[in-house]
Amino acid sequence: MSNEIKLLLADDHTLFREGLKQVLELQADMVIVGEASNGNEAIELSRKHRPDIVLMDIDMPEVSGIEATRIIKQECEDVNIIILTMYDDDSHIFEAIKEGANGYILKGSSIEKLVSTIKAVSKGESFINSKIALRILSEFSKLSRKLDNEPIVLIDEFTLREKEILDLLAKGFGNRRIANRLEISEKTVKNHVSSIYKKLYCHDRGSAVMRAIKLNLVDIETEDR
Repeated sequence: MSNEIKLLLADDHTLFREGLKQVLELQADMVIVGEASNGNEAIELSRKHRPDIVLMDIDMPEVSGIEATRIIKQECEDVNIIILTMYDDDSHIFEAIKEGANGYILKGSSIEKLVSTIKAVSKGESFINSKIALRILSEFSKLSRKLDNEPIVLIDEFTLREKEILDLLAKGFGNRRIANRLEISEKTVKNHVSSIYKKLYCHDRGSAVMRAIKLNLVDIETEDR
């Protein structure tokens, strides 16, 4: 079915992965298109199947879930990634979001919360609950001190379109999805993103979003599900 959410499960624990598969396959609008037992497999299967969402563990062999997230988001912009992990510490949360994860949920969460998160992210939303958002903002506050000596960014130089695109970048949108949302070409989006990088003195999306938040160009939307 065309409206099915295609999922890729990436976790090195076979029993957990199989249990998760059985539960999610009970959802009428979800289909499992692949299973990965390490980070490299997650990257390769994402390239092959182009799932709507990857449920990504952090601690995996060969390539970590965070590194796999970075590579997948670079190569497959329209693949969304939800970190599904037992780690609840600030460093893992911050790194995952910085590398482009669209959501972060703990393995101890209910299946109802996981399903609602998957559905929200599949619609282009980001899932960052208020607790996690506060941690991220705290980390941004620490980083802001390191940015004090960097070039001054002139906020008035940003066009309304660039601010719209920055807002969507902060929500985890890839270029194609931004183009569809704003009804412009993907090439136009890329040109705007390049302009945004120059004005923010950044070279990647994670840094651009972090600085945009610091300058109040975008807001972190929080959700509790």
